[in-house]
Order: sequence, then structure tokens, then C-alpha cells
Amino acid sequence: MKYWIVFFIGCLLQATGMACYGQPGDTTAQRIAEIRNKLARTANDSAKAYWQMELGRRLLSGKAYDEAIASFRQSLAYQERIKDYRAIAKVKTSIAQGYNVRLDTKNALAYLEEARIAAEKSSDKRLLATGYTNLIAAYNRAGITAKGWDYAQKLLRLGQTEDDAKMMGAAYYYSGYFYHLNGNMDKAMEQYAAALHQYTVARDTPMIASLQINMGEYYNSMGQLDSAKRYYNRSLQTYTRLNDKAKLAALYLRLGGLYTAGDDAKSITELSGKALSLARELDDKELIAFYGFNVERIRCAELFQSIGLANGKPAPSAAQRKILEEAIGKMEAYEQDYRKVTVNYVELARMSQTMSYVRQALGDYEGALSDYTAYIAYKDSFSSADNQKQFAAVEAKYAFEKSRDSLRLKEEQKRIELEKEMELHALRFEYDKKRALARTEAERKQLLFEEELKRKAIETEYVRSREAAQTKYEQGIILAKANEEKERALSLARLRKSRNTRNMSLLGAGVLLVLAGIAGYGYAQKRKDNRKIAEEKKRSDDLLLNILPAEVAEELKSSGHAVAQQYNHTTVLFTDFVSFTQVSERLGVQELVNELNIYFTAFDGIMEKHGLEKIKTIGDAYLAVSGLPVEKEAHARNAVKAALDIIEFVTRRKQTAANGLDIRIGINSGSLIAGIIGVKKFAYDIWGDTVNTAARMEQSGAPGKVNISGSTYELVKDDFACTYRGKVDAKNKGGMDMYFVEGIMYSNN
Repeated sequence: MKYWIVFFIGCLLQATGMACYGQPGDTTAQRIAEIRNKLARTANDSAKAYWQMELGRRLLSGKAYDEAIASFRQSLAYQERIKDYRAIAKVKTSIAQGYNVRLDTKNALAYLEEARIAAEKSSDKRLLATGYTNLIAAYNRAGITAKGWDYAQKLLRLGQTEDDAKMMGAAYYYSGYFYHLNGNMDKAMEQYAAALHQYTVARDTPMIASLQINMGEYYNSMGQLDSAKRYYNRSLQTYTRLNDKAKLAALYLRLGGLYTAGDDAKSITELSGKALSLARELDDKELIAFYGFNVERIRCAELFQSIGLANGKPAPSAAQRKILEEAIGKMEAYEQDYRKVTVNYVELARMSQTMSYVRQALGDYEGALSDYTAYIAYKDSFSSADNQKQFAAVEAKYAFEKSRDSLRLKEEQKRIELEKEMELHALRFEYDKKRALARTEAERKQLLFEEELKRKAIETEYVRSREAAQTKYEQGIILAKANEEKERALSLARLRKSRNTRNMSLLGAGVLLVLAGIAGYGYAQKRKDNRKIAEEKKRSDDLLLNILPAEVAEELKSSGHAVAQQYNHTTVLFTDFVSFTQVSERLGVQELVNELNIYFTAFDGIMEKHGLEKIKTIGDAYLAVSGLPVEKEAHARNAVKAALDIIEFVTRRKQTAANGLDIRIGINSGSLIAGIIGVKKFAYDIWGDTVNTAARMEQSGAPGKVNISGSTYELVKDDFACTYRGKVDAKNKGGMDMYFVEGIMYSNN
């Protein structure tokens, strides 16, 4: 019976932070009369629009909903006449509020969409953000998660464009909430972590506390109750300091839910009672109905532990029956009150399901069937296959747009075309000069023939480049569609599972106890599975960190992409083994691979010791960089120290191994671009002249030596003894200042 308590407490998803539409104000008849008097005396359209808006707000707070909507519409007529789009957006939002309190979701959503369009025309980014937020809240309440998630992504893009931490925090928060609602807790947690970072940047204490509740929900669902309690208590401390009674009520109920693991019914009852008391203090009908219902839910959960069985069916005693009958009566009243003030299909579904189980225990199978039918109707409104499919489609669309979209394809094609035209122009100029210097007609014809061959080669090469760009774009679309189909299949599987569960539940009270047993096994199995999932997630995270820098990996996990960035203070290190081709001819394949593995494993350790980021190995070459993704003042010094350690290791290896290798090392300092390339088997890489010059330093070096450029020398000359080599010719670079590093001049921590 312990698992009945788990069910009755449930996972109470919280939607704190969802925007409210309007602002309550003074509703006295005297104030309304004053506004009407001002309206009668003014002839100015702007003034009339303002006072009609004020009148609507007063009427709305006084619950005169029809009159309020009529007043807002009159204000709207004036605002549309003067084409004040900011004001139009605000008025339409107020009209939506009027329909919302009347539980007319269809009209509320229609006006919110119109308000969003007006906000876009106004070019007021903050007003547009408010419009997105209101739509997210409205679609959430209506159970249309796909549309809500869509607007959360629009809000994220707007926040990124405006570099607004609060906007981005809200977008990640809502995205996480919708994943949470759809049962994808891992993705929810990723979004919550990203939101927490943005709200920390914005120093938004209330929203940080709100996120801590959601993160507690994640750990609760994973069976990590200590972690859940820690996050709940952090949030509790903040909201106690802020005296936010609504949030405190939500926290008391969640903290009570944690005691289900120990069957501490007394603590559960005490904490849920606190939640209801706070709701009554606030005089909030929605919260009173919600927490009141949950108090009765908990009473029933406690009672189910002691109900006996007769012929495999629940057999409550007379006293127990009386408690259950009293509880179901109160639940009905609270559920009716809740339906009067909100359209929250998620909670209404849970309420109907709870009442169905209680009626089965009382033997009222007809009533249980009615409640269960209502539960299915509510549940299908937000977790149907169609809704899941729409959610998956929207998610796939944004996942693709984060990696490669059609705009990037067009820009890439334009760049390729421009490069081709420049190269053809240079070719024409070169051969025009050659023909002008030709002495005979035969020479000129030969030059024309050569030019034509090269022109065709250039055009062929650029055709390949365009095709490659198009292929990458199409692969992105295929990937997005594949993910969409995968999510669609999962949605259909969930729908079939829910239908099977519905059919089983309608068999009667005899099946009730069987289901309870299955629920117990399922709960234990889920916790076991969650542990496995957590282990697999850690393994995948560790693998990701082997491929990418930690900061880049976190950015990729939280936002789905990592933006390439310029770093102005870096040092690039290149190594290459001398005469490797000849050595490879002497060794067997496996022996050669083993030898390279010994060297590169040692190099990896040296990079970690000196804080360099390994980029990649290319055959027998090794590339690393110092000074990214986190800038370091000593980037050049660290790179040179790492190079000297590599020389020392290679020297020791030559003394002990029969097939020891010689190595050249080149180092250069400057700016570069770093980021992820590709959408499949992606890799973190670096680009720029700094990288090319480091390669030239290696090629122009000598075995067993560290060859550095002039730019690196200027940064390390006070720390290392160096020998100037003069101007040394480098491929495609001409003469360049180069230095051999001989050793450290003195210890430098």
C-alpha cells in the first residue's frame, strides 16, 4: 500500500513564473463613476482610449467581465484609429484576460495571438517578450504543449538577439517545464540548468528559487530524495525571506511528498495542512481548491495502508468507509471549485483519477467509471498522440535550425560563388598578361588552351563545393525528420500504453489491488531504471568531455549548439615525428599503433598538467592550444613548458625503446577561431593564420628542438633561454623570425 501514497501525492508539476495577464486595482463604484465622468467630458481619442482601458481594468477586478471586455474593445477602436501598436498589444492582452477569467480559452488565445502580432509591429522587444510569455502560459493551461514550446523557442531567440539574461532564463525555464510535463526529465533538467545560469547572471533571486523547486522535482523523479529535499529547502529559505505565501504553500506540499518514502503520514498531513492554510490566508480560490483537494488525497492515502481485503477486494470498516465518504464529498466540492476558476487539464486529470480510485474502494463502480472517463478525456487533451506528434515536430524543427538552416546554406553558396568569381578573374588577368607577352600566334593559342583547362578545373571544384554544402543541408533535414519520426513512434507507444491501462482499470475493484502490486513493482523498477539511465548519462558526458572542452560541452548540452568564437590570446603547439614513414615501414601495423598510443597518451597527460586543450591528432601529428576556452595570461609560457616536457619524454623513450622516435615541435601565438564543425561526428577545431604559422614553425624546426615564432618569443623571452635563428624561410610565408628554446631560465610558478 506504500505505493498508493506515492500515487496520491504524485509529481506536482509547478508552473510558477507563468505570466498573469493583468493587474488588480481599486474596484470601488466611486472610482468607476469618476472614470465614466471623465470619459463623458473628453473629446480626445488618445484620452478616451486611456480612460476606456482604465475603466476596463476596474470592471475586470470587480468581476464585471462582460462590461470590462466591452470597455477594452472601445479602447481598442480608438487605438486602432491612431495606429498605436504598443497600446493595441496591451489592450488585446487585457481583452484576453477578460476571456481567460471567463474560462473562454479559445477567445483568450485568439486575442493573445493578435496582441503578439501588434507587439511585433511596434518593434518593442520587451513587449514582444511579454506577448510570448503570455502565450506560453495560455497554451500550457490549455494543454497544447507543442505551441507553448514553440513560443518558448521564439522567446529564447529574442533573448539571444537582445542579449537579455532574463528573457533567455525564462525561455529555458518554460522549455524545461514542457519537457517536464511530457515526462522527459533529463532534457527538462538540461533546460533548467541553462535557465539557472541565465537567472544567476541576471541576479533574479525569486526565479532562481522557483527553478530550485523544479530541479527538486527532477531529483524526486529520479528517486534521489536527499538531493530533492536539498533543492526544496534552498527554495524554502528564499521564499520565507521574501514572504511569498503562494510559493511556500507549493513547497510545503512537495516536502510532504518526500515523506512518502518513509510512510511518515503525520509529516505529510502536517505539511499539506500548512499549504492549505497559506492558500486560505491569500484568499486564492484556485489555490484553496487545489491544496484542499490534496489534503483529502493524502488522508485517503494514509487510510489505504490499513484497509483490509475480502475476496480480493478492498473491505473498509464502517469507520474507514465514513472517512472515505467524507473525503470523496470534499474532493467533489474542491474539484468543482477548481474547474470554476481555471482550465488546467493536467491537474483536473489527476483529480478525476484520484476520485476514481477512492470510489472503487467504496464499491461505487459506476461513479468510478464516470471519474475515470473524465480522467481519460482530460489526459488525452494534453498527452494524445497528435499533441505528442506536434511537440516532436516543433522540437525537430528547432533542433535542425540550431545546427544548419536554409539561410546558412544560401550564405555558404554565395560565399562559394564569390570565391569562384574572384579566382576566375585572377586567372583571366594572369593569362591576359601572358598573351600580351607572347611572341607568336601559336603561343597565344597554347595559352588560351591552358586558360580554358584551368577555368574548367576551377568551375568543377566549385560545383563540388556547392554540392557538398547542399548535401550537408539535406543531411540536416533528414536528421531532423528521423528524430521527429522517432518521437512520433514513442508517442504512439505511450498512447497504446495509456489505452491498455484504461482498459485494465475499468475491470473493477478486484483489479485495483493487482494494479497496486504492479505499481509497487513498477515504482521499484523505475527507480532501478533511473539509476541505470543516470549511469549511462554520466558515461556519455564523460565521452563528450573526451571530445570537447568542458565549457563547450556544457554549452552544447544546454542549448543544442556551440557558437564558434574568436580568441585573441592563444598559443598553438604542433608536434610531428621525424622520418615516421620510414619507421612505419619497419614496424608491423599493431606495433606501430601501440607505439603511437604510448606517445600520445603521455602527451595527453602533459597537456592536462599545463592546462592546454588537445584539439586532435592527424596521423603522427599532435595539435594542442593554450588559452581557450578559458583565457589564461600565461598561455605562451604554459605551451612552451608542455613542449619541453614532450622533448624530455621523447628523449627518455628513445633510450629505453628499440623503435624510439624523434620529434619536432613548433609553437606560435596569436588570435584564432575555435568551435564545432559539422552536424554528424562533429569535432572541435581551430582555424586561422596563427594555426597555420604554428605548423610552419614545426616544419622549419629540427629534431629534438622546440621552434617558436617571434610572437611567442616576445611573450616568453624573460622565462626561457632562446637562441635566435634569424629569418628562416617558411612555406608560403617567406622569411620569419624563429627561435630555438634551450630551457627554463628560472622557476616560474
